[in-house]
Amino acid sequence: IFCKLWRWFVWEDLSNERDAVQKKTFTKWVNSHLARVSCRISDLYNDLRDGYMLTRLLEVLSGELLVGAIVVLVL
Repeated sequence: IFCKLWRWFVWEDLSNERDAVQKKTFTKWVNSHLARVSCRISDLYNDLRDGYMLTRLLEVLSGELLVGAIVVLVL
């Protein structure tokens, strides 16, 4: 039983570490694109939650202005 619990704790720890690395890596990727429009996020989940920064990211990636989407989010 101890070995099974130990493996589970190790697996959980590695899983959490992997999630943190992926979150940090994706945040850096998003910021590298948002830098083109002088924007930056610090927390991936919170800063993309309302959709404004996500819309900015989509504009940068697509090369199109999504004015209608921004107006809806601001209202």
